[in-house]
Amino acid sequence: MSTSYIKIGGRIYSLTIPEADPEDAPAISDSAQQEIDPNPDSYSGLLTATTMWCSLVALGVIAAGNVYAAVVGQGEVWVGVMSGTFSALLAVVTAYGDASWRYPIARGQYIQFGVASVITAGVFPLIYLTAYYIAQRRPLRRKQSMERRAHPRHGKAGS
Repeated sequence: MSTSYIKIGGRIYSLTIPEADPEDAPAISDSAQQEIDPNPDSYSGLLTATTMWCSLVALGVIAAGNVYAAVVGQGEVWVGVMSGTFSALLAVVTAYGDASWRYPIARGQYIQFGVASVITAGVFPLIYLTAYYIAQRRPLRRKQSMERRAHPRHGKAGS
């Protein structure tokens, strides 16, 4: 109850990337630990790519439901607009970060990307891929970025 994760059979389950369990962690120096990245495709060292994309799919379901309800007149229009806008903003931010740091499309989470594509009737991938290809031409790799701090391999990337 005092941790942010659940440990079952030696495996840790958590929404965010848990720090190593002190019981299981070998003695590694801080400098050696900085060079080891157990989750190289994580988002800012906080969420794994799988967790992030499953969350995006869940948010896409909610947004698509709100937009559908607004279109058929059974929901508030402002809720549909806000949900759709928020989903589009998430697509742009996620895509721009993925492309700027040279990750593959959807950080390799193609099943979740496909599900999000179907749920949003192709709107999510249209926005994501547009932002992704723009970011490949004009990447943003700020030195104070959470992505740079989370992964030592980015320290050598151009700014």
